[in-house]
Order: sequence, then structure tokens, then C-alpha cells
Amino acid sequence: MKLLSNGFEYKITTEKATLYYSEQEHSLAKKVTKEKYSNIIKDILINDGESLNFESENKHFYYAFAPLDGLEKNLKVNVTKNKTIKREFAKWKLYEVLKAHFIIDFTKYGSDLSLYRKNAKNQWTGWDSYSSYNVIIRDWEIHLSIGSRNTLISQQPLENFAYKEQPVYKAFVNGHIIHRENLQNGNYLCLASQEVRIHERLISKPQFPNYSMYFDEIKKVYEEIISFEYESLLLMKDGFTRLQEHKDYFSVTRSYNVMLFKNGQTNINASNGIKK
Repeated sequence: MKLLSNGFEYKITTEKATLYYSEQEHSLAKKVTKEKYSNIIKDILINDGESLNFESENKHFYYAFAPLDGLEKNLKVNVTKNKTIKREFAKWKLYEVLKAHFIIDFTKYGSDLSLYRKNAKNQWTGWDSYSSYNVIIRDWEIHLSIGSRNTLISQQPLENFAYKEQPVYKAFVNGHIIHRENLQNGNYLCLASQEVRIHERLISKPQFPNYSMYFDEIKKVYEEIISFEYESLLLMKDGFTRLQEHKDYFSVTRSYNVMLFKNGQTNINASNGIKK
């Protein structure tokens, strides 16, 4: 039996990088607490005498490994000394290239970033249909999954995050999906919320999953992503990771209810077995 994960390996090819940051709210940069991240960044600084320079009493600050407008301060850091920082660096190196090919969503509902692409077919008047793909970055592997096959974005700007008195929560702004909490009231192209979909009956008939088609679609996105060149980031081009029996998965007879987990642990409940 051949089993594949929907992940592929990556490598960071540098130790040194520039971290850009600001205390001012930012719609794209990662929001973190000063209490937690001050020590993390202190431990990865390269130049003696450098430190985070805060001028306000705000509990949070915003940082990125890309020179975004509004991030006016920067530091030189070692991105390989901390796993969290390493994953964040990989995300921004992906972003710098993929933003020219996909709409980017950093709103972090189950992924590190999501990639949107307009569908050729659409059945809804006044809305454009998009597919989205979730990217999760782990210590040594990047995972891809399908987020949605029918995210709807309004063809005309909506005023103050509402459509026919129904609220919307995300807007499409300059190639990015941004949550309304990071924007001022105004007129934006917006994503149809669940409230809008129900009120306007913008709900298509559910389709049962076809895993062969799912894999082919994910593989196509993977092949596109690895076709690009990234700064200081190497993506492995030998396909999705092949899972190993007795390491990544275990076999049981069809009539057997007890499942075998790592270290010889057995349990009839999958979630309990994974925890051990």
C-alpha cells in the first residue's frame, strides 16, 4: 500500500536575515506580544548592541521578513536558532514570490497563509467565485490542502462591511484578503459571509469528495509553487512525502477495533491514542 501526505520538505539556505517591525497596527505583518517575543528576538540578534526599540506602552508589535510599508524599524537576526522564527521566515519568502500569482490571505483560520485563485466558472450574479488553498508551515515540511472551491467575492464594492444589512468580515484589498478589524470603514470588495450566503441563497449543492480529483488538484498547485525561485528558501521537488508503515501509520485487520499507535500503545479511540 502506498500512502502520501500532502506535504513536501523545505530548507532555509541562510542564517542571517532582516526583521522589519513596528508598534503601529499593520494589516499584513504578524501581530505578537512584546512580553513573549522580546526574549525570543533578543536570543536571535546578530549584532551586539542592537535591540528592539519600543516607544509606546502598547502590548503588541508587528513584524515581517519583508520590507512592508509601515514597518519602519529593522534588526539583523539569525532565523535558524528558533523554530517559530524559522517557520515565519519561510512564510514571508513564499509570500514575496506567490503574491504575484495568487491572492494572499494572512487571516490565520487554520493555516499560515491561504492562496486564492479565480475560478473559470461561476453561477452567482454579482459575485466572483474563487478556490483557496491552505498552506501550513511546519519545522521541515510545508503542507497544502484545499480550503474552499467556492469562496465568493463581490464584483462591486460594499459599503461599511455589509450586504443588504447582512455583515461581512473580510475584504479584498490590493491583492490581499484582510479582516475588517484591520481596516477602516469604507467601500471594499468583500467576501460573502455565511450570513450573506444564507440570506441570498448563495449555497451550492454539497459534493461528495473525490479523493483522486482532490489529490490531482493539490498536486497541480504544488507543482506551480515549486516552479518558482525563492530567496533563501529551497523547496524540495521530489513530490509529496511518502508515509512509512509502522512509523507514520499502522495496519490492523478489518474486524479489529483496537488501533495501534507509536511506542506500541493501543486504544479504541483514535484521538486518545494519538495523545499518548
